[in-house]
Amino acid sequence: MKINESLIALALFLAYQAALLPCVAQQDDLEHLLAEIKGKAPNYEKLVQLYKLRSYAPGMNGTEAVKEAVAAGLLFLEKSAVYQKKIAPELAERTKFESELMASCTLCRGSGKQTIDCHKCDGDGRCTNGRCQSGTIRVPRVDGPSQSRRCPICKGNSRCPNCRGSERVGKRCGRCQGRGGKLSLDRANGLYLSRIQVALDSLAAEHAKQAQAVAAAKTRASSRPRQTGWARVPLHSSAPMATHDDYLAAASADGRPLRGREVDAIWDDALRGAMARIGTLVDEEQVMDDLLQDLR
Repeated sequence: MKINESLIALALFLAYQAALLPCVAQQDDLEHLLAEIKGKAPNYEKLVQLYKLRSYAPGMNGTEAVKEAVAAGLLFLEKSAVYQKKIAPELAERTKFESELMASCTLCRGSGKQTIDCHKCDGDGRCTNGRCQSGTIRVPRVDGPSQSRRCPICKGNSRCPNCRGSERVGKRCGRCQGRGGKLSLDRANGLYLSRIQVALDSLAAEHAKQAQAVAAAKTRASSRPRQTGWARVPLHSSAPMATHDDYLAAASADGRPLRGREVDAIWDDALRGAMARIGTLVDEEQVMDDLLQDLR
């Protein structure tokens, strides 16, 4: 009896797929959760569930999208402590992510700094040494007239050493605490919703990729020379095995006649009798969908 090589290849392919996707159920849970929360405002309980399923998103883009969705949702809910402790260290591009959430500060216009009058010279820009006259001071002598020397404060340039004569100095913006902006809840919500969609798109792309791979395997299997015989030999204990019900459902009276030697199907005592009674050949390609289902 001959073993169909196409089935061996198909079984190995599906086994490989199963090894790559050991957590299909969790990925389905992730997809259902994303579909449930799509278009809705963040909810803390749902964010916790989403965080636990983050590693089941396909690819780097899908995983990062889920993590950024959780991060944006937490910040929208003003749970910055949880964000800082749990999510922020995991983000691949944390600085870029946080910058997308910031609305420019209206006081410092995004610079993170503001200018004020110099507190050393009271905003006039001149040397703070009261004895300085155009960068020099007079030093009295005991045995003679005073001498003119360079001012030790301004080093002879007569300008305030703190503001360097500009009259103003910069300091960290008190409104945004030097960050150049403040968290925008609208931006956080918008980023949350967009990352949910990115994660869903990555899952859809993964499903399409898997469907194409299965279709290609079926095409390769159907293009091989057809094998004939009375029964199918099991490849291993979990391989698909035709039953008499499978045969009767697929056989037709005008099919090609059976050829080859009769054998007993140890997995189904009625199969040999059914084949002898009908007498026509059923190619494995005719029941390919059933075999694929059995292999999953």
